[in-house]
Amino acid sequence: MLNLTPGGAEGIGVALTTPTGVKLPFSKWAGLAMQWVKSEEDGERYTFEFQAKYTRKGSAKIKPGRADAVLNYVLDYN
Repeated sequence: MLNLTPGGAEGIGVALTTPTGVKLPFSKWAGLAMQWVKSEEDGERYTFEFQAKYTRKGSAKIKPGRADAVLNYVLDYN
């Protein structure tokens, strides 16, 4: 679950899952494979789908407000 940017809503986070409901791992060693789409002149095209939704953090009290989150990712390929 992604934590929200401080200064807004509290008690919730952003849950990321695949379309089949698998939680996205936040570890390089547990990464998920991408689906190959096609070859292009300047490289290969892959796709990766995920869904995001707000989720309560345990039994935390929810405080309304802006609910932004940031995810930086690394594309690791061989």
